[in-house]
Amino acid sequence: MLQRLLGFAVLAVILLPVVCRAQESRSAVTPNPPRIKVSEPVQVNSLIRKVIPSYPDQAKADHLTGTVVMHVIVATDGSVGEIHAVSGPAVLANRAISAVGLWKYRVTLLDGTPAEVETQVTLVFKIDDSGQTSVEEVPAGNSPRPQAVPSPGESADKPIDPQLKADIQHLLATMKGQEAAEAGIRATFDSLRPQLEASLPRTPNRGKIIDAYEDKLVDLVRTPGFQDGITAIYARHFTDEDIKAVDAFYQTPAGQHFITELPAVIQESSQFGQQTTVNGIPGILKELCQQFVELQGAVDFCPADEKQRQSRLNSAPAAPPVNVSSLIKREGN
Repeated sequence: MLQRLLGFAVLAVILLPVVCRAQESRSAVTPNPPRIKVSEPVQVNSLIRKVIPSYPDQAKADHLTGTVVMHVIVATDGSVGEIHAVSGPAVLANRAISAVGLWKYRVTLLDGTPAEVETQVTLVFKIDDSGQTSVEEVPAGNSPRPQAVPSPGESADKPIDPQLKADIQHLLATMKGQEAAEAGIRATFDSLRPQLEASLPRTPNRGKIIDAYEDKLVDLVRTPGFQDGITAIYARHFTDEDIKAVDAFYQTPAGQHFITELPAVIQESSQFGQQTTVNGIPGILKELCQQFVELQGAVDFCPADEKQRQSRLNSAPAAPPVNVSSLIKREGN
């Protein structure tokens, strides 16, 4: 649990600024924009970023194949604003929606004004006789295809474009990603130190052991492998245009202030979330006891009410009769 919390703190500090900026951009999309319908064979040629859905493990084990058809609304900034499955197996549709939601299209203009596009996306999940899986887009389109990137968690087959890599690294430097990651680890350690101390034996060096543990974790985010991994994550989810726009924002005074305060915001938000959960659990358990009567008396947090206790006493098997005379004789002997 501690390792997961520390890992989350590091990645949250590094990735959250881009997510927040993306949400800000999404909210800046033109209100009540015009919308046009574009057929799938035409719209596919406007695709500039395509994320490949990974094949669900259960579907592969069950040898499940199929075609997923999705209804898509492309926002005025080219991102996928709305998406839902029209047809296809649910397990494949869920995976397809997660990937297509990250696609990016060229902005469509209507009389010079950015417009939303209503279109369709079709993906075919296949498994060949040898067990190899593939996901294909139909139709394929006629223009040169954008470089496809793996879904999160998959390894990239092709190297990152040098210009994109350079721009990502510049963004990370602007965001002070190295310092933010280290600050995230140390801030998380402050809140977890009591738990770490309780997990170690009471030795004279317990404090030094925890400090050494913290320093070694900080050293991990200083390695070239960590920096390359973070760069690859950004490259999988953002175009060079996205990176440059975010970089421009974080070079402003407001952006720099946001970066400076972000570690404290994450730590305080985490603590507030934990306290909210702790405070809310008793009420939730009480509601569950009232909603599901079978829990009453069956679990520690849900005692039986008086009627149930009396009912259980009445239904309990009667004790066998005691022969008092025999007991007296035995005592006399």
